[in-house]
Amino acid sequence: QYAQHILQSFDEMEVNLNHLGEKVNLRIGATITAGTYMLEPMITTFEEQNPQVKIKVTVNNTYRLQEMLLNSQLDVGIIEGEVNAPDLVKQSVCQDPLVVAVGKKHPLYGQKSLPITALQGHHLICREEGSGIRSLFRRHLEEHQVMMEVKWECTNTEAIKAAAIAGQGIAVFSARTIEQEVKKEILHIIELEGISLSRQICVVSHKDKFLSKQLMSFLDCLRVNGLKA
Repeated sequence: QYAQHILQSFDEMEVNLNHLGEKVNLRIGATITAGTYMLEPMITTFEEQNPQVKIKVTVNNTYRLQEMLLNSQLDVGIIEGEVNAPDLVKQSVCQDPLVVAVGKKHPLYGQKSLPITALQGHHLICREEGSGIRSLFRRHLEEHQVMMEVKWECTNTEAIKAAAIAGQGIAVFSARTIEQEVKKEILHIIELEGISLSRQICVVSHKDKFLSKQLMSFLDCLRVNGLKA
């Protein structure tokens, strides 16, 4: 992989030198929350300011995006989950608070706060294996020896919302993804006592990645405009 990235970097430098002034492709990866709810306004702003750059966005889970970055299939990733690969470097962009929520039909609806042990035996609605949000919540459950049965496993946040609203179980969301449902009181947030579920959203790239002028401009735009729901 190291040799592959060195060769890829030389190829990218050569392309940039030989095609100055021509349209340049940037391959941007994003995890589900960032890609679905946060990235589009910033991409639109960047494209308006940089019409010579063509952007391709891939939305997938944390594990898959790390694989793509390691295999030179992406230039940069916007990732919410943990990044463990030693060949990847990350820089925090913003915090992403997570919340536990249930629908009106669930017996815990209306509870303001509970210890995590109160979730023992309840059904869990969650993302697929490889999802950062699932890994983070599972660690808290294991730390407190709480067993929950996975009843619904979904790759789509909207599908998780629908199952939670129907009372099929307890779900964990990025807070920004259920603001409207909470306002309408069809989902209710339960605070877990003494536990912070906040995570960082980071810009991730390979440590040997050649930072072209266009990619540096994209990263500057991200730092200036941030990610907003």
